[in-house]
Amino acid sequence: MTGRTHLLFGLALAVSVKGAAQDLFFLSLAVISSLLPDLDSTATKVGRKFPRLSRALNLMFGHRGLSHSLDFALSISLASALILGLWHGLAVSLGYLSHLFLDSLTKGGIKLSVLSNRRVGLRLFRTGGLADQLTAALSLALIGALGVEGAKRAFSRF
Repeated sequence: MTGRTHLLFGLALAVSVKGAAQDLFFLSLAVISSLLPDLDSTATKVGRKFPRLSRALNLMFGHRGLSHSLDFALSISLASALILGLWHGLAVSLGYLSHLFLDSLTKGGIKLSVLSNRRVGLRLFRTGGLADQLTAALSLALIGALGVEGAKRAFSRF
């Protein structure tokens, strides 16, 4: 999936969590976390923002290596919950796992464990294709629908 699709899908999931639409920090954490797994590739937007770190991660683990494994995602989730608290840790988990879910749908799949080279996933379509674009469009529609509803609830308190 493309960075745009990861960002929109992560935000759509975050906005759908009850109470999250009014928490800008929650939404920001989910969006940032939805892009983090691709820090291991200099070809991605997030990788180009941090080229030295991206190159180092790519040399050590390759793309869709450590950062695209479920055991690493669980470690990130646990660390985030301990550091940020359960609520904001949930945002990090949601964003990060949304990325892995979407990548598991692509031809490349994801690693179940960093200790194994076996890739898993449905592997239905390629990155950047029609399914990728449809996922981005549906995510944007969901953000719009839920965002309007969240704004109504927020303003109804005044």
